[in-house]
Amino acid sequence: MLNEQTRYSRLANLTKIINTKLDLREVLQHVTTAISEEIVQCDAVGIYLPEKNGTFRGFVGKPDVINGETLDMQVIDLERDLLAKEVVETKKTIYIPDTTKDHRPDPRSMEAFKINSLLALPISYGEELFGLAFLFDYAIPMNLTPLEIQSVEAYVNMAAVAIRNAKNMEQLESMVEERTKELAAANEKVTNVIESITDGFFALNKEWKFVYINQHQYLPANRTREDVLGKNIWEVLPKSVGTVMYEEFHRAMTERIAIQFEAPSAYDDYWYEAMVYPYDEGICCLFKNVTEKRKYEEELKRLSNLDLIGQMAAGISHEIRNPMTTVRGFLQLLKQEGKYEKHDGLFELLIEELDRANSIITEFLSIGNTKTSDLQMYDLNSIIQEIAPLIEIDTRNQNKTVHFDLHDIPELLLNRNEIRQLIINLYRNGLDAMCKGQVLTIRTYKEDENCVVLAVQDQGEGIRSEIIEKIGTPFYTTKDHGTGLGLGICYAIAARHQAKIEMQTGSEGTTFFVKFSK
Repeated sequence: MLNEQTRYSRLANLTKIINTKLDLREVLQHVTTAISEEIVQCDAVGIYLPEKNGTFRGFVGKPDVINGETLDMQVIDLERDLLAKEVVETKKTIYIPDTTKDHRPDPRSMEAFKINSLLALPISYGEELFGLAFLFDYAIPMNLTPLEIQSVEAYVNMAAVAIRNAKNMEQLESMVEERTKELAAANEKVTNVIESITDGFFALNKEWKFVYINQHQYLPANRTREDVLGKNIWEVLPKSVGTVMYEEFHRAMTERIAIQFEAPSAYDDYWYEAMVYPYDEGICCLFKNVTEKRKYEEELKRLSNLDLIGQMAAGISHEIRNPMTTVRGFLQLLKQEGKYEKHDGLFELLIEELDRANSIITEFLSIGNTKTSDLQMYDLNSIIQEIAPLIEIDTRNQNKTVHFDLHDIPELLLNRNEIRQLIINLYRNGLDAMCKGQVLTIRTYKEDENCVVLAVQDQGEGIRSEIIEKIGTPFYTTKDHGTGLGLGICYAIAARHQAKIEMQTGSEGTTFFVKFSK
């Protein structure tokens, strides 16, 4: 036996090992080594841990092999080993100094390992049993004293603490793993929700760096989200510095308020709506392309203007035309009288101006008419061919050329006279935009199974950006003697035919597309 000071020193060292070592086998090996050195006459020490089937299997101890069996091959069955069963049930240490006089130990083990005396101890903490410990000498009795048994119990208690710590650690690790899985699943759900948004979405930290960006967010120059994550947004989008986006993002970041705004893209020809929200680490933004929405709003505005003009025209046309007809009639009578012959030129001018005013009123009525009437199945190509001679004469008179590129297209429900007027207005606008020697092209083709297109293309200088938004607005014109009603009439006719007008313009010319649905 070691002296008391050595024993307490070893216990202190073992306590330190238990509190620092995480590997259970290594800790219990220290316990069994300490026991064998504390009780020097002990040949064998074994620690057995419970199995799921109710037995106990050897886990660690000394020696590694006894009578040809390794420790992990040794299994204690409580049905056969009444000693082990009693220790489990009572959680008390039992010392048998002479196994020949005690029937409780498993006789097979007693015979196999020539056990003459045996010390069995529960490895327990509180009411919880963690395992069993057994000590014996090979073929000779141990002759343990009560003090030696108490010493062994002290070390076995250390084993109980070690096993409890290991189980707690396993439970903690299991809880952490489970919680990690739950958080990962929750995060995946949130990510799936954000990724399912068909609009763009991204988050920035307070250093303006991308911390998240979904798959639908537009990025210039074919960049991917992997390219921009962790980078400063103003380095990724330098053209946006100084724009409405730049100012509103800074306002949301500084004032910590939600902001919504619309603005044109600094990179492509589209409008976007941005909804910016502050969060703890920065701001997040939902980006939505609203180009079609703005076109729709502009079209509603245009139609609203047409409706207003129509109401005005309907209200005043009757009151104005009647006195105009009267005045025109009297002017013709005065012109026929010989004494006013010297004023014939003046009478002609007055009559022409009255006719011009009457034609403007007629155009008013054409714009304001929103009802579709007299629609019949017509071949659009045949209508174009009917007025082709007129178009060719106009182009030759202006030293310009017209080219017809008409493809096979199905018949459409059309108002023949209105479509003639639409084509005339479009081709005359095209001629006005061109210089001498340039070519006007009129095309028809099928865009798909349900769409027929009429395209009028000029070779002018294109339409300036500040004018594009006003195209088709009644009374807006860039011509010196224009009324600003030509394109307005075209839009009204298209609307009555359930068609839409689109435009492409650039330095090489402008093309108006009238798209008819079958």
